[in-house]
Amino acid sequence: MTTLQRPKDQSSWALANIDAKCRMLLYARLWQLCAKEVSVTTTLMHMCDLTGPTASPPNAHGLPTTLPYTCQYAMDMAYAAPPGPHKTMQKFKHCLCRMLLTMVNTSNVTSEMRGIHKNPELSWPRVWTNLHAAGLSNSINSTWYAAIHDTVSTNEQLAAIHLTTTMSCSQCGTTDTLIHRITKCEEGPVIRNWMRARLAALLRVHPKHVSEEWTLHPSFHYWPPQKQAVIVWISWST
Repeated sequence: MTTLQRPKDQSSWALANIDAKCRMLLYARLWQLCAKEVSVTTTLMHMCDLTGPTASPPNAHGLPTTLPYTCQYAMDMAYAAPPGPHKTMQKFKHCLCRMLLTMVNTSNVTSEMRGIHKNPELSWPRVWTNLHAAGLSNSINSTWYAAIHDTVSTNEQLAAIHLTTTMSCSQCGTTDTLIHRITKCEEGPVIRNWMRARLAALLRVHPKHVSEEWTLHPSFHYWPPQKQAVIVWISWST
């Protein structure tokens, strides 16, 4: 499972697994052809003994290598329960899709993102919830997604992998980190102070209590939800 297919509360966008979905549609269509129609495909599936439940554990030996989809069908459908007399094709497709997704997720385990490794103490489910609930444009969401995952190429990162000779900011000469770019360089302090003043007024606290980390890792949670939404929107839309 790629990071883009993880649930939204696990650092991603919950995109569909296109590979599993396409395989599900192909297998369901092949099953329908074998059950109802007479065609070249049906004849081939009969020759390969693939018109019913396949053996488990799967064995693709002897299947034509020039038709790789038949081999894959035999391997995957060994773990699929055939549709019974009371199961509709739609339910059969749902079962197939769940089975294929389970197989894909089990075999493709991805590691945690770099930002999570660097800041394990944060409440990351809350960070992702705030990101997706902010109600901002797609372009702003994409920008903050890259910032939270620490994938913005600053001079500090480039120097660490020897792609530049200096970690210094080209504008002010201090170390070029992501938080420096956002809050401390050029117009950053002006925007940051304006934002802190607005949030402090909303929360009825002194501006010093508005954490700088909220800009990159918004792990805060306030009640009611409307107040939470306003805080997230001000923190990221500026």
